[in-house]
Amino acid sequence: MISDSQQIIEAYRKRVAREKAARAAAERLLEEKSKELYAAQLREQGKTEEALRSREELANSLQELRETQSALLQASKMEALGTLAGGIAHEINTPIQFISDNLSFLGDSFDDLKSLVETYESVIEAVPSNGQLSEPLQKLAAAKASLDISFILDEFPQAIEQSVDGVAQVSKIVRAMKSYAHGGTEEKTISDINATIKSAVTLSQNEWKHVAQLELHLAPDLPVIPCHAAELNQVVLNLLINAAHAIGECNKGQDGRIEIVTFQTGDMVQIEIRDNGSGIPDEIRNRIFEPFFSTKEVGVGSGQGLAIVHKIITENHGGSVDFTSSPDTGTCFTILLPVSDVFVGVG
Repeated sequence: MISDSQQIIEAYRKRVAREKAARAAAERLLEEKSKELYAAQLREQGKTEEALRSREELANSLQELRETQSALLQASKMEALGTLAGGIAHEINTPIQFISDNLSFLGDSFDDLKSLVETYESVIEAVPSNGQLSEPLQKLAAAKASLDISFILDEFPQAIEQSVDGVAQVSKIVRAMKSYAHGGTEEKTISDINATIKSAVTLSQNEWKHVAQLELHLAPDLPVIPCHAAELNQVVLNLLINAAHAIGECNKGQDGRIEIVTFQTGDMVQIEIRDNGSGIPDEIRNRIFEPFFSTKEVGVGSGQGLAIVHKIITENHGGSVDFTSSPDTGTCFTILLPVSDVFVGVG
């Protein structure tokens, strides 16, 4: 017979075996549940990452939409401005031509009138001072004495010359406006960069003439290049206006200076626009080409000027635009454009 102690030992062994089996089952269940929980966490993490990716993609899409809307708005404004400029230029051109022709006529006719007056004077002077003048000559002498003929003869040609110069300046502005208005085409055309720069200088004169002297150093042998002339006109306009504002912030008075230099370097045309304005602070230099970034007060700048410059040069013309700047010497923007149209740009 099995003793009581043996029964107790056997019962203990069975109980231990049951506990081991229960513990093993519990561990298996815990492992299975842990795996399920981990899988669920992975699924949730995947959903979270997917949601974050979707959110980031949505933010990028919204930013692209803002940039596209801004670009479309800018294009619409420029198209309207171009149409307006073309209409104004056409309306101004005809009366200016009349004025120019009439001034030329007056200038030519004055030489004849001056000759006639000099003949009258020689006749009067030919009569001896104690001689008796006929009544007509007396009237002529009296008229000469009452009028400052010498002043009129001296000043009249100068007045005509100044008027002709003024008309020539207006005609130059009209040509620049017409070029700006009709320069936009879908395809690139062979264009004279120097002429495009001169047109932009003329159109922006009211921005810089009160704060700076502008000097042009344009290479006479600069090659013509395939480009969108109206877009490059816009680039130069934006950079000139920025330069004028930078100089105006320094209040340099008569010491403001803007220089535009062109030359060929290898297979590229290089344009440099320099100013001795306030310079660009170090902390924002990596952001100046960002759309909507502006250091100007709300309502003064749209933050699109330099972004448009960068897009036109790099995307539409396959070129590059960079700058150097110092608070002591101002800023120099450097533009490189390919001479040959090996790059197929946007549009």
